[in-house]
Amino acid sequence: MLTIQARTTREVAEAELVRLIGAPPGTPIEPAVSLGDSPSARGPQALAALARASQTAAAGARRAHQADRRRVRAGNRGRGGDETEPSP
Repeated sequence: MLTIQARTTREVAEAELVRLIGAPPGTPIEPAVSLGDSPSARGPQALAALARASQTAAAGARRAHQADRRRVRAGNRGRGGDETEPSP
């Protein structure tokens, strides 16, 4: 019973993906990486390392975004402009 449900779910997901990418109906979708190569298959340590790397990257992007916003605000304040709008 679960095998039938899993197969049906996969077929529906594959058909939806084919539709979303604009491929002709019936186009086979093959995964680029097998589940055996995923971090979760390599164990909890690999998954935790991936999560830490993602957090570090997000924190760096957040700091860069905040610095950009401070520069925009400082530039607009000097012109007497609106702090929420970037300088032209």
